[in-house]
Amino acid sequence: MNHIETKGLRNFLNPLAITISLLCFFYRKGRGEYILQITKFAQGINKYIAEDRALIKIGKLAKVYGKKAMIVGGSTALSVSQARIIESLEVAGVSSKIETYGGKCSINEINDFTDNIRQYKPDLIIGVGGGKVLDFVKAIGYYNKIPVFTVPTIAATCTAWTPTSVIYSKEGVPAGGLETNSPEYILVDMEILRSSPRRYFAAGLVDSLAKWPELGLTEFGSTDDLLYQSGIKLSQFILENCLELVEKIEWYSQGEISGYLDRIVEINIPITGICSELTAGAMTGGQLPAVAHAVDEALLATNERSHQFCHGERVSFGLIPHMIIFQAEENHISRVIEFCLSLDLPIDFESFALNPGAIASLANRTTEVRGMRGSGITPVMIEKALYESQEKINVVKEKQSDNTKSN
Repeated sequence: MNHIETKGLRNFLNPLAITISLLCFFYRKGRGEYILQITKFAQGINKYIAEDRALIKIGKLAKVYGKKAMIVGGSTALSVSQARIIESLEVAGVSSKIETYGGKCSINEINDFTDNIRQYKPDLIIGVGGGKVLDFVKAIGYYNKIPVFTVPTIAATCTAWTPTSVIYSKEGVPAGGLETNSPEYILVDMEILRSSPRRYFAAGLVDSLAKWPELGLTEFGSTDDLLYQSGIKLSQFILENCLELVEKIEWYSQGEISGYLDRIVEINIPITGICSELTAGAMTGGQLPAVAHAVDEALLATNERSHQFCHGERVSFGLIPHMIIFQAEENHISRVIEFCLSLDLPIDFESFALNPGAIASLANRTTEVRGMRGSGITPVMIEKALYESQEKINVVKEKQSDNTKSN
């Protein structure tokens, strides 16, 4: 399979958008939906801006929507971006107000924030930061009927792209998904991302890679659903590119990462975002027995230490058990383990300080997650797969150690 070229996002996405558009036309014609579907992906691609100093364009884009913008972001994200955003807005004649947000994207927080919206009455909301902030801003925009720009300052998920928000409980455990409007623009300032910690790139890559094991191995969805099947094909493309990309990179070298930054960001945000849209409803609607993401949720509910990790890092811990349960080929499992080890992802019990009792509790909680109920997957199966994953990981580690000694 061909690699994505460093500057090849539009070379890849434009043919993909055309193909999707044609599929949508033939598949949805007669249902009154195909016009929306035909334009949706092409518009998303045109509204994705990823380049050095991309934020200097935000004012010109924002003034089309009005004269007042509310900027919502985490304190760290705002510290590296707000000067560029505010300067660009001021040049364009757009006033702004900054709101620092460090919450969990819960329904109560969304409702409470509505008072800020009513007082300031912005024409546009600009979300700046990582996944929870962008989920929060998309939800705020949706409920208040205000357009949203997303400005991801890390590339750990595809949240900046997708028209969905994960809603959390006050304890920080996923409580459901909300279908929102798509962001009007996604602005990725590559200068800012270039200095972000490498763990976020790793978390994004493994979350992207997990799409195929969770979509392709589960055989969910009708073979007549061309959009869903296209999403599975795209998830396979993502898988192969993630595996090949990590094999090429000296992951502990910031210079090496910078050299492949465009490709990493393209995989983590727009390409995985499109994959998520094509398969929309399966995961966010709780219809898919996605063990890796269910383990992520179960960890948050049962393991305090897990809250220190990124979403993708927790997903990596459940990824090998998912592949075991759905009987992935051994060589595929081994390659994914090597991938995770190369990125120093937390795939062993020690990372989460799991003892036998905690593992049993985790397995039980995993089967209670939406999509797992009624799937036929039992706590015993989850627990067995967790232990088996550790055995397979140790085998790969031993082989790597032997290879190092022989060299």
